[in-house]
Amino acid sequence: MELIAISPKVNVHFRVTLLHDLLSIIGLLPNAERFEGLSDWLRLMSTHMDAHDHEILRPIHMLVIFAGGVQAHLIDSIPVQSEADTDFEALYSHLQTLDIYALQKATLKAFEEQLVRMEVIGKDTKLPNDGTRLAQLVDKMQQAREEQWQSPPAPMPSEAFAQFLLDAQAIHEHLLAAIHHTWTRFYAEHATGDLPQKFAAAEYHTAQNYAPDITTIFRAVSGRNPTPWLSENAARFKQVELIPCCHLGTYVTLFTLGDRLWIGFNANLVPTDTVHAPLPIINLYPAMKALADEARLKIVAFLAQQGESNVGEIADAMHLTQSTASRHLSLLAKTDILQMRRDGAMRYYKANPSALYEIAHSLTGLADQNP
Repeated sequence: MELIAISPKVNVHFRVTLLHDLLSIIGLLPNAERFEGLSDWLRLMSTHMDAHDHEILRPIHMLVIFAGGVQAHLIDSIPVQSEADTDFEALYSHLQTLDIYALQKATLKAFEEQLVRMEVIGKDTKLPNDGTRLAQLVDKMQQAREEQWQSPPAPMPSEAFAQFLLDAQAIHEHLLAAIHHTWTRFYAEHATGDLPQKFAAAEYHTAQNYAPDITTIFRAVSGRNPTPWLSENAARFKQVELIPCCHLGTYVTLFTLGDRLWIGFNANLVPTDTVHAPLPIINLYPAMKALADEARLKIVAFLAQQGESNVGEIADAMHLTQSTASRHLSLLAKTDILQMRRDGAMRYYKANPSALYEIAHSLTGLADQNP
C-alpha cells in the first residue's frame, strides 16, 4: 500500500497591517548588521541607532525574539479593515485600550509555545510563575538559539526579562513606548512609500488563487521551501494570514495563535505598476540576493566541486572565521541553494543541484522574454 501525504487545506487571507511592520522593525533593527538580505533602508536606519534607541526598544525587541507569537494576539485584536491597520494614530489609540492582562497572558503563552518549538520544554510543560525559574528557561532558550542560529547575545539579562514577563503593566507600557518611538524616530517618513507596495503585493497574490495548502502558499510568497518546523506542523493550522512587509528581504516571519498562522513576507517582489504582469523574479529574487556576495558565491562553487563539507572545513577553505562562515551558510541554506544535515553537534552542507538548475532555468526564461 502506498501512502501519499497531502497538504492540509487552509483558509487564506492577505492582510496589510502597519503593526507587523513596526514590530518587525523593532525585532530586526538592533541587530540588522547580522542579517544580510534585509532592506537597504532598515540596514541604514540601524547605523543611526544610539544608546537611547536601544534602551527604549530593548524590552520589546527581546519580546519579539523570545515570544514572537504575541504579534498574533496584537494583530488579531485589530478588527479586519480597521483604520488601525494603516494609520498610526488609529493604531496607537487602539493599543492604548488593550486589556493588559489579556496581553500578558498571550505573551506568556507565546513564550511557552516558543520554548516548545525550540525543544527547550515538552508540549505538556507549563510555565513556572516565579522569576527565578522563568529566568532559567530564558537562559536555556538563548543557549538553544545560539546552537541553532549563531544568534547574538540576549539584549536583556534573563532575570530582568523574566520579571518583565510577570508584569502586565510593564509589558503594555514598554510596548506603547517602543511602538511610538519606532514610528517617530525611524519609520514615519518612510511608511507612506511602503503602503502602495504592500497593497500591490496583497492584490497580486490574492489574484493568483493559490491552492489552499501551506506548502504552495509559502513557496509562492517567499520563493523558498517551508521550514522543517512549518512542514511538520502544517496539519494543525486551519487559517493563514499573509502579511506583506517591505523590510524582510530574503527572510520571513512566522507566528501562531491556536490553529492560525501568520506569515510575514517580502512585499518588494511585486512591482506596484504591473501588479498583474507575470513575475519570474518572484521565485528568483531570494536566491539571487543570497548569491550577490563574493564569499557566498565562492562557498557554493567550493561545495559544488568538493561535495559535502562541515562548517570548519568550509571556513578553512574560504579563509573565514567559523562564525562568519556559519552566517553565510545559514543564509544560503534558507534559500535552498545549499542543503544542511546534522550529525550530533556538527553541521554538514552541500550544494543543491535542483535549486541551482532552477536558478539557471529562470534566468534563461528571462532571456527568452520579448524585450
